[in-house]
Amino acid sequence: MIRKILLLAGIVYIAVSMAQIIQRPSTAPEGVVIGAALLVVVSFFYMRDEPGLAKWEGAAIWLAVFLFVIYGILRYAGVL
Repeated sequence: MIRKILLLAGIVYIAVSMAQIIQRPSTAPEGVVIGAALLVVVSFFYMRDEPGLAKWEGAAIWLAVFLFVIYGILRYAGVL
């Protein structure tokens, strides 16, 4: 049941993003990136391969850490 609710929530969010893109075209890049990320995250819940899922979860965690470090460096340098 949780998988179905997450899938439905992702579809609703993508629909809201599409409506926002139509009203404000400047939000298109953000809407597309967030929609794609949601599809990827929801698809993780439908994976049956536990080792494969663990590999992708690890990659996602390290990507989040890497992006946080980049953000910190750019913030410290005064770029952001």
